[in-house]
Amino acid sequence: MKKKDKYTELIANTGVLAIGNFSSKILVFLLVPLYTSVLTTEEYGFYDLVMTTIQLLIPIFTLNVTDGVLRFALENKDNLKRLVNISLKFLFFSLIPAIWVLGSISALGISKPVADYVVYIFLFYLFYMMNQYLIQLAKGMDKVNVMAIAGVMGTLATVTSCLVTLLVIKMGLKGFFFSNILGQALPTIYLICVLRLWKYVEISRYGNSDLQHRLLKYSTPLILSNIGWWLNNTSDKYIITYMSGISLNGLLSVAYKIPSILTIIYGLFIQAWQISAMKEYGTEESESFYNNIFLYLNYFVFFIAAFLILFTKPIAKVAFAKDFYEAWKFVPFLLMSSVFTASASFVAPILTSAYNTNTVAKSTIYGGILNIILNILLLLMIGSQGVAIATAISSFVIFYIRYCGLNGIIKRNYFLKILILWGLLILQSTAELLGWHWAELFFIVIAITLNFRDLREFTWKLQRVVKERALKK
Repeated sequence: MKKKDKYTELIANTGVLAIGNFSSKILVFLLVPLYTSVLTTEEYGFYDLVMTTIQLLIPIFTLNVTDGVLRFALENKDNLKRLVNISLKFLFFSLIPAIWVLGSISALGISKPVADYVVYIFLFYLFYMMNQYLIQLAKGMDKVNVMAIAGVMGTLATVTSCLVTLLVIKMGLKGFFFSNILGQALPTIYLICVLRLWKYVEISRYGNSDLQHRLLKYSTPLILSNIGWWLNNTSDKYIITYMSGISLNGLLSVAYKIPSILTIIYGLFIQAWQISAMKEYGTEESESFYNNIFLYLNYFVFFIAAFLILFTKPIAKVAFAKDFYEAWKFVPFLLMSSVFTASASFVAPILTSAYNTNTVAKSTIYGGILNIILNILLLLMIGSQGVAIATAISSFVIFYIRYCGLNGIIKRNYFLKILILWGLLILQSTAELLGWHWAELFFIVIAITLNFRDLREFTWKLQRVVKERALKK
C-alpha cells in the first residue's frame, strides 16, 4: 500500500465516523442543561455511579472478548463464524453473574436505589454489552459505514426519548434511565439485522479450540486495562462520594461533560486509527506513519483543549444549570487528563497489534492504583480540585508506560515536542483557575510560534489528502 493510501484511508474512515457520530454526540452534550435542570445532583450522581459500575463489570464478566473480536476479525476473516460463536458464548454466560449480583443486592436490601431500578440496570447492562460487541465486530468486518449509522440511531433515540420522558411525561430519573437504554437497544437491533448475525451462529459447534485459546490469551490481560481505566476515570467519583457526599459527585460527573467534547472528537479518530494501526503494523513505512500521526493528533488535540480551557466558564454558564455551575473549576485539569488519554489511546493499538497486551494492561492498572492514592492524598491536602489533578497525573503515567513499551517506535524528538505542548497546557489550566486570561492567550501564542513549521506541514498534508480523496470520488 502506498503511503498516501494509508493517510487517505485513515482520514476517510475518520470522516465517515465523524459524519455519523459527531453531530449526534453534540446533541447529547446539548442535553446537559435539560437533565441538570430536571434531575437533582443526588439523582444524577446515582445514575452516573451505576453506569460507571456497569462499564467496570462488563469486561470482567465477559472476559473482555469484545476487545479481541476486532483484532482477530481483521487478522483472518475466514474464521469469522468461529470467532462470532466463541465470543457470543462468553457474552451469554456473562449474564449469569450480572443477574446474581443484582439479585443479591435487591434480595439482601443492600441498596434501596439499586433495588428500585434493578430492571433498568439489567437492561442497560445487556444492551450496552451487545452494542459494544457489535461495534467492534462491524469494524473488524470493515463495515465502518454501518457502525456510523448505528451511532447516529442510538444518539438520536436517546435525545428524542429524553425530551419526551423528562419534559413531556416528566418521568424523572426513570425516564433518563429508559432513554439511555433505548439509545443502546435500537443500534443493537439494527447491527444484528445489518450484519445478519444469525448467519454466523451455530450453537452446537465451536467449543474449545485454538482460536478460543488465542482469543482469551489476547483479551484477558486487557481486563486489567479496562479496570485500570475505570479506576483512573471513575474511582474519584467513589472516593469523593464517600469523603464529601454524593452531591459533589454529581458536580464532578457534570464537569466531565466539557472534556467529553474533546473525548468525542479524538474518539472518532481512535476508532479509525485502531483499524489503520493494525493493518499497517510491521510494514516498511509503519514507523514513519505512526510518528507523523502521533505528532498531528497531538497538535489537533492541543488546540481543541486550549480553546475549551479558555472558554470553560462561558461554556459552563450555558451548559450547566442551577447548582451545577461551580463544576467548571474541575474542567481544566480534567481536560488535561483527556489530552494524555488521547495519546495513551493512540499508542494502545500499536502495542496490541504486536500482541503486547500485557503492557497495555500494566500501564492502566498502575495508573488506576496511583489515581486512587493521589485522589485520597490530594483531596485531603488541597480539597476537591485535587481529584481532577490526580486524574490528570494518572493519565500521563498510563501514557508514559505505554510509550516506553513501544521500544523506540515513537521517536524521542517527537515525544519532546509534545511534552512542551503539554507543559504549556498545564500553565494555561493553572492560569484559567486563577483568572489570568491574558496569560492563557500568551501560552497559546508560544505554542503556535514554537511549532509553526510543523503546523504548516500538517495543514498542507491534510489539504493534499482531502483533495486526493475528493478527486477519487
